[in-house]
Amino acid sequence: MNFDLNQLLQGPVRDLVLNQVTKQLGVTNEDGSSLLNKGLAMILGGMTQKASSTEGIGGLFDLIKNTNIHTNPLDMLTGEADINAGNLLELGKSILPNLFGERTDTVANHLANSTNTSPMAAKGILGMLLPLVFSFFKGKIANGLGLSGFANLLSEQTRSLSPYLDSSALGALGFANKSFDNVLSHVTKFGTTAAATGAAVKHTVSGSTEQAAKSSTNLSKWLIGGGVLLAALFGIKSCTEKANTTSTATPAAQTATTTAGESTKVSEGLGDLAWLKTDKDLTVSGTVQNESIKTNILDAFKGLAAGLPLVDKLVVDAKADQFSFTDFAGLANLFKDFPGVNGAFADKVFNLIGEVSSVEAKTSLVEKAKALLGSVFAVNADKVAVAEPEAEVISDMSLSKLDLDISFATGSSEIKPRYFRRLNALAQYIIENKRTGEVAGYTDNVGDAAANQKLSEQRANALRDYLIKQGVPAEALIAVGYGQENPIADNSTEEGRTKNRRIEFNVR
Repeated sequence: MNFDLNQLLQGPVRDLVLNQVTKQLGVTNEDGSSLLNKGLAMILGGMTQKASSTEGIGGLFDLIKNTNIHTNPLDMLTGEADINAGNLLELGKSILPNLFGERTDTVANHLANSTNTSPMAAKGILGMLLPLVFSFFKGKIANGLGLSGFANLLSEQTRSLSPYLDSSALGALGFANKSFDNVLSHVTKFGTTAAATGAAVKHTVSGSTEQAAKSSTNLSKWLIGGGVLLAALFGIKSCTEKANTTSTATPAAQTATTTAGESTKVSEGLGDLAWLKTDKDLTVSGTVQNESIKTNILDAFKGLAAGLPLVDKLVVDAKADQFSFTDFAGLANLFKDFPGVNGAFADKVFNLIGEVSSVEAKTSLVEKAKALLGSVFAVNADKVAVAEPEAEVISDMSLSKLDLDISFATGSSEIKPRYFRRLNALAQYIIENKRTGEVAGYTDNVGDAAANQKLSEQRANALRDYLIKQGVPAEALIAVGYGQENPIADNSTEEGRTKNRRIEFNVR
């Protein structure tokens, strides 16, 4: 079975590499997983950026071919080679500037921010993965892969990891205002042009023979070692050593075709992904393409759950489109500042529902969501309510007829939390001054008069009960409902009806 870089995203190879990542970088398994996914994507994205010109792809081809790596990095990471993973990391760090140039720190900082880790850990994962990636391509080149085939293979490998390259990642890599699909197609074109014009060193038969003679021992070591390791990992039947050392390399065109044929359709939207947070738990639901994406989403929303149980209702469907958006950690972190709001995607429409503290907070939420998701998504915040501000304490509670300035929703006797502070102060005043009186309830004139009479009594009793719970003696208060009588405002307007749905406290 041919080794493919995508095997680093799932399966036994990933598990082995992830074990070394957590050990060498001192990160959690969750952070290591995120670093591994996005780090690999950033390296391939950096290679694609470097290859986005005829001169650049020739330079990258020579850089990989001449890099001093002769041992299979998988053996290094798993402890099967003489060089250990720590040395592999340092080797990788030393060649990072050759790939990213002056953007090395920018790339590392982006990777750290997008995975909630440190720049040191970000550089560490890039250092561990770069030799592995270069060795993968170097092995193909040593087996006859030319510049045009290299361009095709790089394009296909990068495309398969494009879901991890969001707009922020592309910006860090230097793809300003460019279509990533166009860049990938240009890489293939530049590779063909460079091969035809001899922009890179030609891979002649004599040159290949000389290179093979110089590195036959080391090359055979990593090819055989890599084959044995992968055979053990994937349960492939053992072949003879002779068969391993004389196997014919897969033609570049065939490799590219196979990879392209197996590529997953990528969707700009997020399907039916949604979450609902209550005081009991946080439920995440929707359909995703594979277990890796599911794990990334659940890991991201653990922080938003803030200790509450995380209920997994995500469904894995291999036929579903893979999301191009991957910054689920950023999405979940955004809503830590808006705990009263839940979200539900309808492909490219992001529907928000819940409550925020102010109009300014609502505006901020929408702007931050748009900035995170990009122009592809529409953000709908019509169902995000703005909480009413807390009612102030009444300045003069000594009046014999006191309008408590408390309004109710139509047909409701529920006291809104915004009035609690005001009523608590009233209760304290009644207790301290030994006041007694009548709690009078009123309604507007909408609906049946008899029903309004009953509703006014319910409102008066609701307020009396609240004051008693705050310590006011029950015998100090009586509750009376007056229905729609004695309006204080015009019932023909909404504003007037709101004022008429009121409570008064009359001293006796």
